[in-house]
Amino acid sequence: MRSPQATLNATALYLLHEIGRRFYESFMVKYPIHRKSDIWDDAPVDGEPAVGSIVWCDLGDAAHSGIYLGKIMHLTGKFNDNPCKIEKTDLYGFSGGDHIFVSCKDKMAVGDPKAAEYAKEHENEERDYNLLENNCHGFTAECFTGNEQNEVRISKPDDVGENLRMDCWRWWKYQ
Repeated sequence: MRSPQATLNATALYLLHEIGRRFYESFMVKYPIHRKSDIWDDAPVDGEPAVGSIVWCDLGDAAHSGIYLGKIMHLTGKFNDNPCKIEKTDLYGFSGGDHIFVSCKDKMAVGDPKAAEYAKEHENEERDYNLLENNCHGFTAECFTGNEQNEVRISKPDDVGENLRMDCWRWWKYQ
C-alpha cells in the first residue's frame, strides 16, 4: 500500500509535468494544440484528416509524426538491429491507441495531396535513423519540401504548417 506522502509526491510530479507541457504548448509551439481535455476548446477535428494532413501523437515527452493518406505513412524508429524504413500503418500501429492530432484550419483538417503522393513514392525505403537529424519529423517535413531533412528536429514539423495554411492542431476522434 502506498503511503500518503508517496501519493502526494506522485501527484506533485504529475502536476509539474502537466504544467511544463502546457507552458511549452502555450508559448513554444507555433500552433495551438486542442486536446480532448482542454477547458476552453476541446472540439475534435470535423471528420477525418484530409489526404496529406500532418498527423502526430504523443510519445511521453516526445512526439511521433507522419502523413495521412487513408492510413499513415511514417518513418519508423530503429529498434534492435532492424533498419528503419518508411512504411504505411494503421491508426493503432501509429499511436498505440492514443489520440492522434491533425493539422487544421479552425476545425477542418487541411492537407496537401502532393505531400501524400511524395510519401507514397518513398514507401518501403530504408533510411539511416538518427534521433535528432533523420527522424519521423524530418520525413514529414520532407514530404512537403521534397528535400531530405538533415537539420536537428526534435519536435513536430510546425514550420511546414504554413504550406497548409493551418492554424491549429486538433485531436481526432477516430473509431
